[in-house]
Amino acid sequence: MKFLVLSKLSLTALCLAAGAAAAQTTTELKAELQKCRLIQEVDKRVACYDALTPAPWGTPAAAVTAPVVPNSPSAGGAQAAPAAAQAAAFGLPQAVQREAVQEIQTHIVGRLLGWKSGDLFQLGNRQVWQVVDGTEASYDLSNPKVRIKRGMMGSFIMEIEGVAITPRVRRVR
Repeated sequence: MKFLVLSKLSLTALCLAAGAAAAQTTTELKAELQKCRLIQEVDKRVACYDALTPAPWGTPAAAVTAPVVPNSPSAGGAQAAPAAAQAAAFGLPQAVQREAVQEIQTHIVGRLLGWKSGDLFQLGNRQVWQVVDGTEASYDLSNPKVRIKRGMMGSFIMEIEGVAITPRVRRVR
C-alpha cells in the first residue's frame, strides 16, 4: 500500500515538474514567435518560424530549408520576384507552390475553330494548355483573348472572349 501511495506521489510530482517546464517552454516559444513576427522580410520571417518547428519525421534537419526566390532580398536582389515570373509559373505543378496569381490574361495564338477534349491551346504568353473536360465547341475566332482562372480543387477554367462555354484546362508547358 505504501508503495502504491509513493508511486502516485512520485507520478504527481513528475507531472507537476513537467507542467512547469512546459509552461516555461511555452513562454519562451511565445517570445521567439513574437521575435519572428517582427521581421519585415518574408523569407527571413519564414526561416525564423521554420527554425522554431522540428523537421518532419524522417527528414534530416539540414534538408529542411526555405526556398530562395530569385531577386528576393535573401537572394541578394533588391526586390521581390516580379509578377511576370509568377505569371510564367502559373498553372505548373510544383511540390510547394506559393501562388499569388489567381488568374492570367492573354490570347490564343492564331485562329480558333473550336475544340474537343484533349486539344491544346497555344497562348500568346508561350504557355500551352490542354482541354481536360468533355466540352466541345465550334467557333471561328482570330486571336481571341482568354482568361484562365483558378477553379475548385486545383483545377483551371479558361474563359474565351466571345464564347459562352468555359472548358476546364491544365497547363502542359
